[in-house]
Amino acid sequence: MSLVRKAACLSAPALLVAGAAVAAGPALNAAGAGSLPDIAAATPTALAAALEAGWREAGAVLDDLELASRLSFFLWSQRPDEELLELALAGRLSDPAVLQTQVRRMLDAPQASALVENFAIKWLNLDNLNDVDPNPQLFPEYSDGLLRDFSEESNRFIASVLLNDQPVPALMTADYTFLNERLAKHYGIPNVYGSRFRRVALDSQSRRGGLLRQGSVLTVTSYATRTSPAITAAASPSRLKNSSIGLLPTHKASCCA
Repeated sequence: MSLVRKAACLSAPALLVAGAAVAAGPALNAAGAGSLPDIAAATPTALAAALEAGWREAGAVLDDLELASRLSFFLWSQRPDEELLELALAGRLSDPAVLQTQVRRMLDAPQASALVENFAIKWLNLDNLNDVDPNPQLFPEYSDGLLRDFSEESNRFIASVLLNDQPVPALMTADYTFLNERLAKHYGIPNVYGSRFRRVALDSQSRRGGLLRQGSVLTVTSYATRTSPAITAAASPSRLKNSSIGLLPTHKASCCA
């Protein structure tokens, strides 16, 4: 099985350990896809052990301080905290069980919001949302407030997957999203009231589950005068491989479908 197919089936924390490892250099490629554990054993512990073996085979073994630095800047966008540094100085961080515990601790910490803001959002090009300028004559319902709602929905949704041990394909296939009244009305979803965002379960007939169906992605992959399902479908799978995405929403006369 290819590296991409295996990675797509990992839980989010397992994938994040892999991401921290990839940031360290070319050792993962040298290790080869076959060194990754089977999907049934693809826990953060098993993955960390396989990656460590790959580093050794590639002659690119990280010491514990280097591992602490890469892990912290990847997950938190800041230098390691005292607990991580103490483990690194004691030579314990490279132990797979310790590494798994630290990844889980770091994902549970408030600083992990940086993973969504500084990695996932940029990875999906959603930081370009403010650069979109839909034609106001064609899309009079478009507003700065609606744009903020698009961004908030995607931020909350991505965080719910990455930071809560959900399988990575849930980014594409989830049966829930985060809405306030204005955004729910825009999407045609009833019974959501008030400005507060909350998790909303989507019924089986909804076409709003998953990133490709959210207003943020549809907006950044649109022309100024119309949405473009072709661009949406072509752009996002290049970043989120091997997921069954189903049908995109019916594209009404709106900047974001």
